[in-house]
Amino acid sequence: VLKKAYRYNKNVIAVLANGAVLSLGEVKRNSAAIVETYYAGQAEGRALAMLLSGETNPCGRLAETFVKKCCRRGKRRGDLLS
Repeated sequence: VLKKAYRYNKNVIAVLANGAVLSLGEVKRNSAAIVETYYAGQAEGRALAMLLSGETNPCGRLAETFVKKCCRRGKRRGDLLS
């Protein structure tokens, strides 16, 4: 769905509502922006509407790190990512 939407309109904003590790390669290639709501709670819908409409400016920080790749070639199994 994301690929088709991006093909017709390059102004696609991908909104992610999750609490786990994701591979974002396909999302990054097929969207102009990515918004991660993570654990937004009950007010997620209103907060997202305020953000996307420009009514508010995001200033929060995530407690997690999002890696560019989930693994590197040549690393032994069990090695930590570096």
